Amino acid sequence: MQQTANCGLKKPEANEYYNVGDFNYNADVIDAALKGLEDGKADIGPDGKVPAEQLPEIQKITVDDALSGTSTNPVQNKVVKAALDQKAASQHTHSVSNITGVLPASKGGTGVQSLSALAEAMKAAKVQTGSYVGTGTYGDENPCSLTFEFAPKLVWIVGQSHNGGYYLFSESSSYNYRLPCEFLPTTYTAGCGFGSASGTYGKRSEDGKTIYWYTTGSDAALQNNRQNYEYYYVAIG
Repeated sequence: MQQTANCGLKKPEANEYYNVGDFNYNADVIDAALKGLEDGKADIGPDGKVPAEQLPEIQKITVDDALSGTSTNPVQNKVVKAALDQKAASQHTHSVSNITGVLPASKGGTGVQSLSALAEAMKAAKVQTGSYVGTGTYGDENPCSLTFEFAPKLVWIVGQSHNGGYYLFSESSSYNYRLPCEFLPTTYTAGCGFGSASGTYGKRSEDGKTIYWYTTGSDAALQNNRQNYEYYYVAIG
């Protein structure tokens, strides 16, 4: 006689006679199994739910709310996700407005914080243009002067205008329109100022940012200072 795999119920062979004892044995096994199921079944309360006291004990799992190198709690999924959400992707871009600080030249930046600092680092030429209006005075008691944002190496008075007319100065061996300022002394020296080469005196300030000149002639025009004439200059440093 064979038996079932799970409950061991008796299974008579085809050539065996029916045995009431075997039938009763199987019935008792089935009855005991059904009773066990009934006894283990939870009740349903008036609210249609299983009462809390009949629920199996559930292990509570604590989820950390901050990343920790010492926590023994293995569940940090939410914290890890929140932390990763704050990280930039390995491949990403930024708009120029979002970049702060000084980007070094090795990273494609300039390595400095201003255009003036960049020009200084590159040893770039500095250029300043401007004009002044003549006062009609001349002589050592009425010198002219120009002050620049830097110490120029060359200052060139390029032309003048008056009553709507413009005149561009040309080279002349008897007239100084250009001054190599880095060679100017700091005391008035003959031949070192603008105007008539035969009677002009010029100097520079100690820091080199201001130049002064006058002529000993008898006309403000010889000092590039004719009244109400506007004179235009270029300074290169």
